[in-house]
Amino acid sequence: MSHKRPRANTNGDAAPASLPPPAAPQYNLSECIDTLDAADNGAVTKQILLSLAEKDSGLANLIFTHYTSHIQREQRKVLDFDHHSKDVWYKINQQYRSMSGSK
Repeated sequence: MSHKRPRANTNGDAAPASLPPPAAPQYNLSECIDTLDAADNGAVTKQILLSLAEKDSGLANLIFTHYTSHIQREQRKVLDFDHHSKDVWYKINQQYRSMSGSK
């Protein structure tokens, strides 16, 4: 029984040896992003996200979905001016009670 050695590929089109999967990062990405975001009010984070979204339509759609959800939540908010009107009533009727009217 003979064992033949595989023939060497002389065409130059050999598949590269498979690489091991990349190791998990040894740093906290969330902390890195938080620090970058705080350092320049999100300018670098925004630029990175825009660059990635331009290349990945799934990411672009995810961003747009979150955007529309945010807009809808903001539109459903009820603006309450009650405390302002009570403050004005107090100033007119209590704080300035001793002032005379115009003559």
